[in-house]
Amino acid sequence: MKGEVLTYIEWFVSTIILFQVPSEGDFEIVKLISKGAYGVVYLVRLKETRQRFAMKKIGKNNLMLRNQVDQVFAERDIMSFTDNPFVVSMYCSFETKVINCFLCW
Repeated sequence: MKGEVLTYIEWFVSTIILFQVPSEGDFEIVKLISKGAYGVVYLVRLKETRQRFAMKKIGKNNLMLRNQVDQVFAERDIMSFTDNPFVVSMYCSFETKVINCFLCW
C-alpha cells in the first residue's frame, strides 16, 4: 500500500512538472514571419525539444485601445476547436502583463 501511494505521488508530481505553463523564455526566436495590425508572428523553437511553432504575440494595450478583446477570444476559440487543414491548430496560449501569446503548429 505504501509503495502504491508513493508511486502515485511520484506520477502526480512528474505530471505537474511535465505540463507547466510555458513562458516566452522557453522559446528561441528563429525569424519574423509577419507583422500585422494587432501583433507580430514569429517562427520559434522550443529550447528543450527543438520543436518549431508559430508564436503570435498580441499587445494587450493595443487590443484595449481598439476594443478588440472579443476578437482575440474568438480567434483563440477557432484555432483551438477547428480541425481543418486550412486553419492552423493551436498548441497552447499564455500571457504576460503586456502581451497575449498563441502557439500554433
